[in-house]
Amino acid sequence: MKPWNPPANLVLRFGARRWTKAESYWRETAQHRRMPAGAKAGLALVAVACLCLGILTYQAFGPRDIIAKEAMAELATPQS
Repeated sequence: MKPWNPPANLVLRFGARRWTKAESYWRETAQHRRMPAGAKAGLALVAVACLCLGILTYQAFGPRDIIAKEAMAELATPQS
């Protein structure tokens, strides 16, 4: 067996062992993890700010409405 090319089952067993350790740690500490006071409100404010920034960026740099622009140009020109 070459050290740089281990068999697939060895890699799977090693990965499964590490995954099991990580999963057990996650379950043990899940009961102790809590969000600080105001964290949900802060996350909601950040989400709203990102949404507003995206909308403003799209309005400023997004595609123009050509049909509405042409209609306004026709209304602005005098009819003879």
